[in-house]
Amino acid sequence: MRTTAKGATSKDISPGSRKCPGENYEVTPAICTARQANNYAKCLLCSFYSGDANDLATGDPRIKKSIFRTNVIAGEVPAEINEYVMRKLGAAVGQFIKAHSNGKTPAVIACDRRENSRNLSRIFGEGMKSAGMHAVHLGPAMPDMLRYAMIEHEMSAALFVSGCGARLEVNGVRIIDRDGRPLLFNTGIEKIGVIARRMKPGRSPSHGRSDTLRILPDYQAFMIERAPQLHALKVVLDGSYGIGGEIIPYVLAKTPLKVIRSRCEPDGRSELLGLRFPAGQVNTSMQQTIRSEEAHLGMATDYDSDLCVFYDEKGRALRNDIAAALIAREILVLKPGSRIAYDLRASAAFREEILRGGGQALRTSPVPGRMNEAVIAKGAEYAFDLSGRHLFKAFKGGESPLMALMLLCSATQRQQKPLSGLAEKVYRYAYSGVLSHEMPTPEKAASALEDLAAEFQDCEKDDMDGLTYRFPSWWFYIKNKPGSRIIDLCVEGRTQEEERTGRHRVEQIIRGHQNQR
Repeated sequence: MRTTAKGATSKDISPGSRKCPGENYEVTPAICTARQANNYAKCLLCSFYSGDANDLATGDPRIKKSIFRTNVIAGEVPAEINEYVMRKLGAAVGQFIKAHSNGKTPAVIACDRRENSRNLSRIFGEGMKSAGMHAVHLGPAMPDMLRYAMIEHEMSAALFVSGCGARLEVNGVRIIDRDGRPLLFNTGIEKIGVIARRMKPGRSPSHGRSDTLRILPDYQAFMIERAPQLHALKVVLDGSYGIGGEIIPYVLAKTPLKVIRSRCEPDGRSELLGLRFPAGQVNTSMQQTIRSEEAHLGMATDYDSDLCVFYDEKGRALRNDIAAALIAREILVLKPGSRIAYDLRASAAFREEILRGGGQALRTSPVPGRMNEAVIAKGAEYAFDLSGRHLFKAFKGGESPLMALMLLCSATQRQQKPLSGLAEKVYRYAYSGVLSHEMPTPEKAASALEDLAAEFQDCEKDDMDGLTYRFPSWWFYIKNKPGSRIIDLCVEGRTQEEERTGRHRVEQIIRGHQNQR
């Protein structure tokens, strides 16, 4: 008696009651068995499938296993990502979406401003159509616009064709399910990879359809409706030559804010692609422009406009947890008692600000998907991480630099103080930032953590995404991914002396293992 993937036996299923995932018609057990024998792609999503539905080792060699990453499908263009690959990926994603929805709801596709992204998104949509999906194209858009379209039009998924800030030669696609969760390797990307690799090559008959959607005016109205009270502040915006430099000024044109643009001309071959955000030249030009224009504050976004960094009226970049504390405090004025999720590596001052404001502080891991989950499952109104992501409930846990900017402008105006003055009250502890230490081998990294555990065995600690050790006047966080030679460390003390002393104790042990041969 055959056992299915979910444990049901063929005896439990009456003849003619089986349906391929995402389809409405029934198939007989004989047809089901024959399709499995022929590696029918939809079988990989079915509870009756008896093979290994997560085996990426077999299948089409033109679909490289390496492109299926932790939270994105991406690779080199054209060696790994090209029209052939994107069409098959679109079909695989279409089948995956249909199997997890009613199969009748459209999916929305947008792209970044890379010179090849629009064409790749079109090809991806053709693949989805071949799987019977209705694909709706936005064209170039910011990620929060894409989420807005999915929410407002009740679509089954959102797809963003983008290189995610990597160098020009990289492109791919990010996938967001209808609940707002980004698809990760272990929640769907691996399965999509198996489907794409095993799917028969060539074009399938198109059973779906495609449309375009002009969402910008509606998105503008949505943002203005939710904007706090804004006044005539002068704001410098650096768009990194990406889509944000085009969209953000358009939306803010209907507010009293005066936007001074820098690098806001879309460029499909931006010199900033592949550089760590924010690049050094961005910081330099922001400082000069803010001072020369006598602006109240500034914001730089990355090429995709999902990361951002803020600058005070003196042109100095604010640490992300400091800016987030001011944004969170403004949210608590507008929505008292809200839950606020925060990066566990953030300054202790952030949690103190939330509690003083009457909010609920949710300490959260910054690994992919956890911040989104804090908003979706735990009902947080706002979340942030140290990389510059600001996530909001209004976008089902999605990033929105524009929403963050409007809230920070509101906080500056409402308290009638310069941004530097507001930030100074949160910069009350000595914080090292995240420091990376490269060890000779992964084994040396693991040994260093073992010695640290022995050295500090009597202190208060927790093991959320690494280890955090707490003392009366200082604390430190440390993490080493299994198999990695890198140890990440951050230390904070009530005074500079306490931070330096604590960091010296920790780094002395780490360096002892670095110097071993």
